[in-house]
Amino acid sequence: MHRVEGFARMTNVGEHIGDLRKGVLVAQKPGHIHDILELNDEDRGHRRREVTQKWKHPVILYFPFIMCSM
Repeated sequence: MHRVEGFARMTNVGEHIGDLRKGVLVAQKPGHIHDILELNDEDRGHRRREVTQKWKHPVILYFPFIMCSM
């Protein structure tokens, strides 16, 4: 968590420190999100949708990838 706080200060995203901490915890134990006490039901729902609906993104998001691959 010390490194997360340093990153947040260095990149001026301190207002998102809570989300960054949650992201670090999920990255450390991606298969055990129900064991992470810092996550609420909404966070777990977002993670579940991320896994079950991998390709459900706005179409415009794919545009830079297509253009860069050309």
